[in-house]
Formats: sequence, C-alpha cells, structure tokens
Amino acid sequence: MPVYTFEAQGTDGKTVKGNMEANTQQEAEAMLLARGDLAWLLSLKKQVELFEAEEKVTIPAHFSTGDMVTFCYQMSALFGAGLSVTSIFYTLRRSLVKKSLVALVDDLNQRIQQGKSFAEAFGSHPNLFSPFFVNMVKTGERSGNLDGVFQRLSLFYKKIHEIKRKIKAALAYPIFVIVIAFSVFFLATTLLLPKFDALYKTLNVKLPLQTQMLLDVSRFMTHYWFVIVGGLVILGVVFVVMLKNPDFVKILDKISLRLPVFGALLKLYNSALFTRSFGILVNAGILAFEALDMVAQVVSSHTFKEVILGTSDEVRKGSMFSAGLRKAQMLPPIAEQMIVTGEETGKLPELLDKAASYLEEELDYAVERMTAFLEPALILIVGGGVGFLVVSLYLPLFNLARVIK
Repeated sequence: MPVYTFEAQGTDGKTVKGNMEANTQQEAEAMLLARGDLAWLLSLKKQVELFEAEEKVTIPAHFSTGDMVTFCYQMSALFGAGLSVTSIFYTLRRSLVKKSLVALVDDLNQRIQQGKSFAEAFGSHPNLFSPFFVNMVKTGERSGNLDGVFQRLSLFYKKIHEIKRKIKAALAYPIFVIVIAFSVFFLATTLLLPKFDALYKTLNVKLPLQTQMLLDVSRFMTHYWFVIVGGLVILGVVFVVMLKNPDFVKILDKISLRLPVFGALLKLYNSALFTRSFGILVNAGILAFEALDMVAQVVSSHTFKEVILGTSDEVRKGSMFSAGLRKAQMLPPIAEQMIVTGEETGKLPELLDKAASYLEEELDYAVERMTAFLEPALILIVGGGVGFLVVSLYLPLFNLARVIK
C-alpha cells in the first residue's frame, strides 16, 4: 500500500506532520479529514513520488557478502517487528547509505506493489539473488515465516563473510611481500645494476656466470621494458578473454584444487559452503534433488558444481544422496560419514549442520596452517633472493681485490 507524507494545521493551531498508508490520494485526504483533530490540510505527497524525484541511480551489478548480511538482517528485524510491506521498504531505504542499494529497494517495492510475490521480485535480479536465496524466500512466504528465513540467510551469509575475511587476511601478508619483492627486483635491475654494469666495463674484469646473467637481465629490462609491459598486458587480456571459455575455466579450476596448500583450502571452503547451504535448504523442506540444483549455483568451484549436479541426477533416479557423494569423494571422510549417518538415521538436516560446523573449523585451522607455512617460506625465498643479488653484484669486486693483492 502506498505511503503518503502529510502536513496539516491542527484544531489547536499547531502544525501536524506524519506518514500514513492509503490506496489513493483521495482516500488519504478523506482519512485525514475524518480524524477530527485537523483544521485543514496543508500538503499531501505520495512517498513514491518523493523517491522518483531523487536522482536516478543504477541498481548494483552485484552484492558484496557484507551487504547481503546487512540486508538479510534488516529484513528479518523489520518483518519480526510486524510492519507492513510498504513500511518495511520505506524504513529499509532510509537506513541504507549506498544509493545503488536504495535503487534496488525501490525496485523491489515497486514490483511487490504491482502484485508480484517476494520471491518473484527477488528473482527479477538473478545477478544479485541466487536461486538458493530466491527459493528460501519462497519457502518463507509459503510458511508465513519470512522473518525466520531472512534470519537464517543472514547467519548463512555472515559465516561466508567471516570465512572470506579470514582467507583474505591470511593472503594479505604474502601478497604484500611478493609485491614488495618484485618492486625491489625491478628497481634493482633498472637503476642499480646498470651502474655496476658500467663499472665492470670500465674495469674490464671477467664476470662470474651469475653476475653476467643478472647484468644481461638488467640490459634487457632497461632497453626493452616496453616489450615486457606489452607482453604482460597482452597476457592479461588473453587471460580475461579465456575466463569466458567454460572449458578453460574447468581446467583452471582443476589445477587450482591440486595446488599444494591453496588447493586444500579451496576444497574445504567449497565443502563447507556446500554442506551449510544444502543443510539450510533441506531443513526448509525442499526436496533433495531440487536443493542440490540450487546449491550447485552457490559453490565457487566448477568441479564441485559438476559433482553436485551429477549427484542430483542420481537422486532423481532413486539413488541415495550420500551414495553420490561417496562415489565422487568430494568431501573429507569425516564430513562424508556424518552425512551418510544422517541420511540412514533420518537426521540429515541436523548432521549436515554439524558437518558444516566441523568443516568451517577445519577451514579456520587450514588458514592458520597456511599462514604459518607461507610466512617463513617467503622470508627464506626473499632473503635468499636478496642474498643472491648482493653476492652476485659484489663478487667481481672481491675477486678483483684478491688479484690486486
């Protein structure tokens, strides 16, 4: 129902301002005049018109996980407070800072006012709301428990957000060290090494192999830097284009899962994501094969996606869900056994939740182990590289000093 903002003169001479819901402006005027405490109406504006008067802002192309957590939490709180649909979106848009999210809320409100369900309104933005999200909302509408559904979604995305934050924090230091190391190497080869090259040409000394190699690299980078930059740009463009090729993405995904340390981290992340999202859907009463199809859109790994969709096909044919997982060996043995036990005992939602918690804890430990491994490894590599650079540069001088003596 539309919201109207009014300003009126009270019978006591004071100005009265407020918001009210009415189907039409005429109905709003009649309701205000029927109150008895208003002398006359000064202004009456439809709230939607106020929204449309603002600068048009494009709806975002994607949702960050943090934004999704906030959005779901606020929706849960507003539904739990028993507000009407229009009041929920009006309150929500007032609390948002990003204009693009305000535009999204206005669009959702408009679609619902036109008679669409919540699930249909959210489903109109597939790049923002996954089939998993839309079907959870649909389940909430059917059961009349939208506040509970949004609360569960908020907790789900909060866990994902925390996992991503920990992984990013763990990778921040190694990436920083690598960037600094390459920067130092670039500056050394383009600024420092040419001076040593000129010095050794003046002294006319015989250079050791490692020194000669470094100076050759320096000459190439100094005279043909544009070739290196151009090559990197071309490689970057080719890589971005290749990412649109499904076959290339599948190959890249398989390679990523087999990488030492990082591959194990990816497997745990996708396993935790799978068990947590599948558990929420099963607990909401969605059929296993339908839930699997939805979860396939949630996981980030194409290898996991193929296994999940294959398992969904087997379930449609009458096979047990756990049999497909065992065959694919997608999950760690302990989590896999939890799910098998849950299906056999009829406690699948409960044990899926426990398996998800177990995998999330394992992921935390894996991130800590990766950090503990990478930090000393990078120190050794960078230290060794700097040592090699210094020794290679000064070794001819040491040899020259020994000859002079």
